[in-house]
Amino acid sequence: MITYRIGDVVKGGWDEKENHWRHRLIDPDEFDDKTFRTKQLTDGVEAVFGKKTKDGPMEAQTLLFAKPKFDKKKAQTWLKEHWAEHEKALSGGESEKERFTEADADPEELKVGIEIEREHTDDPKEAKQIALDHLSEDKNYYTKLAKVEKSVRIVIGA
Repeated sequence: MITYRIGDVVKGGWDEKENHWRHRLIDPDEFDDKTFRTKQLTDGVEAVFGKKTKDGPMEAQTLLFAKPKFDKKKAQTWLKEHWAEHEKALSGGESEKERFTEADADPEELKVGIEIEREHTDDPKEAKQIALDHLSEDKNYYTKLAKVEKSVRIVIGA
């Protein structure tokens, strides 16, 4: 279950950045920084998730509201009106929500995904879950990622 501090939602926790408004739900220092992931919730709204402990659940740490679509007031209104429904939908990870399982994944995509996600965790089960979460959103996630990384290497000359 994703948790957050309702006191922060009501009282504030807002920062203005160059391209977005940021609302911190939980202090980032409470998290293992190697576990942070970003997920788009809706047009112009993203959530940053992480784990406080290696075996802990993914929790929402921060919400990001894109400028100029959102000013601070619109972001605060969105938070009050929509966050609860998104929090409930995101509980348990994307692959669990979508009922996307290993059987739904292309075996080669999953194998590559687990290998890539092992760069972020020593736990093979966690790496597999992260890979399944990505593949639940796009069954060719890791093939596309490889193409993007190749393009970047070409552009920067690496």
